[in-house]
Amino acid sequence: MHSFNGALQGASRYKLSIISIAVAAIIKLGLGSILMLFTPLGIVGAPIASSAAFLTAGIINTVFATKHCYLKFDAKSLIGITLASAAVAVICAIFNLASGGNVSTALMFIAIFICVVIYVGLLIIFKVFTKKELELLPLKEKNKHD
Repeated sequence: MHSFNGALQGASRYKLSIISIAVAAIIKLGLGSILMLFTPLGIVGAPIASSAAFLTAGIINTVFATKHCYLKFDAKSLIGITLASAAVAVICAIFNLASGGNVSTALMFIAIFICVVIYVGLLIIFKVFTKKELELLPLKEKNKHD
């Protein structure tokens, strides 16, 4: 969401950026109020409403940016990132349930490590990064001729 929002602002398309933010705010307030006040979800409805608002703003910004800023949209990368994020959320939920909601520091570090491995693995499998982008990473020391 933020990348395309920044692209819109950089291309002097401020009104389009404001539209997506306004729609997201309305969704967050409306859906959040409904989920928290009128469903058994209670406070759990707040992050659901926030997620729905971010998703909506992201979709709106993607449509606007690809139409008005001539940016390319890569669905494969989006799917890879989404699946990787979902996998991380599932692992965190499993660790939380397994510990009865009382996660120790050591268990949290283990969960974070597993999540990082899965996230990076899925990004590599879905080829979210191009070869050129991977070459920019400081993973190996480059030959220096003095």
